[in-house]
Amino acid sequence: MKDDAQNTTSVWMATADTPSEPRLTEDIRTDVCIVGAGIAGMTTAYLLAREGRAVVVLDDGAIGGGMTGRTTAHLTNAFDDRYVEMERLHGEEGSRFIAESHTAAIDRIEEIITRETIDCGFERVDGFLFVPPGESTSVLDDELAASRRAGLRVELVDRAPIDTFNTGPALRFSEQAQFHLPVERYAEILGKLKPFFIHHPESKTHVKAVLTDLGCDPEKTHFDVPKMRSSTSDNYLTTGIAYAWHPHRDTWYSAPPNQINWWIPIYDFQSDNAMAFHPQYWNQKVQNDSKGYNYYEANKSYRGAVLTQYVKSDPRPLPKPTVPVALDPQIRLICPAGGLILFSGAQLHSSVPNTSGKTRFSIDFRVVNVDDVAAKRGAPVVDEECTGTTLRDFLRVTDLSRIPDDIVALYDSGTPSDGVLIYQHQSE
Repeated sequence: MKDDAQNTTSVWMATADTPSEPRLTEDIRTDVCIVGAGIAGMTTAYLLAREGRAVVVLDDGAIGGGMTGRTTAHLTNAFDDRYVEMERLHGEEGSRFIAESHTAAIDRIEEIITRETIDCGFERVDGFLFVPPGESTSVLDDELAASRRAGLRVELVDRAPIDTFNTGPALRFSEQAQFHLPVERYAEILGKLKPFFIHHPESKTHVKAVLTDLGCDPEKTHFDVPKMRSSTSDNYLTTGIAYAWHPHRDTWYSAPPNQINWWIPIYDFQSDNAMAFHPQYWNQKVQNDSKGYNYYEANKSYRGAVLTQYVKSDPRPLPKPTVPVALDPQIRLICPAGGLILFSGAQLHSSVPNTSGKTRFSIDFRVVNVDDVAAKRGAPVVDEECTGTTLRDFLRVTDLSRIPDDIVALYDSGTPSDGVLIYQHQSE
């Protein structure tokens, strides 16, 4: 967590339309002056204004631009310092006041949301506290007793309701709260967050550093812009901007056969929210409908903000097998957050149905060596029938120049007169 003087940008800060107010240009008189336009200052101002007071809020940055803009959507009266410690420091009465104040804060937030009809997906849920694997659960017994003395509704249960991970004994704190996003709102946030990442100038800078550090020849190596991906759990969103991929090769989507995909998980992930590779089809033909796919038409009609509209179905012409594909045997590679998985763009792969209870976030970009492209060296071409090529998207590490046209022409075909050769992002 960093303050306004530093450079951390949260999801909320990157996607929310935060109101801005002009600087004060003259002296004014008010009943109350509040310094700080975070959630505490703005809530205080709101409550005072409802009581008829004249209020001025001062801040040297944006509204909600400090800790408030970098926090989570999780409201709880169970907190990290624990009630055992609060009772030790402040006694039973002080610990009870702390619990009451946190509980009252959640109630007040719910009251304001209801009164102002704020569409933020607020809901009451249970919260669970458990210890890391291998640690003694005696701390839960102590915290259970201290929490109950503080007046909270807490019980010890056999485990938290997480299907993919046995937490062991856990404390259940009833009626905590969170903001649950309707799928349309989630798609809207991704529609702002992903382009913000993809087209940020530092994204290319970091990719160049990765490729150089790992020994790629910067004069010969070309890459496309890094893309942020998301795979939600339990079919929350599997279309449009968070598409759950069926078995496919990137070469069905006009990628060159010499392309290497670089894939990086942003957070740790497990087998139940990974990618699956199907290597038995490496040089085996899979009947598919890529004949109807043209990259330039896709650039024209199916890129950008339009993806956020596809939350129930996906009308894009996305090439897929037209015959059953044997998903087993399959390989699921697991690496830690920030690790790398490299694979050929011609490798048949798919999204594993996510049942982990967590959204998987990752980054990927594609790389080619210009000598391989010019010599047409690459994976076997066994079943691709798409037209157009993605090669114009690739940028040289040294100077971000594009692959020469005469080399691109070796792969170009079926260029429609009204298609878009290179997609240009339109900033809002």
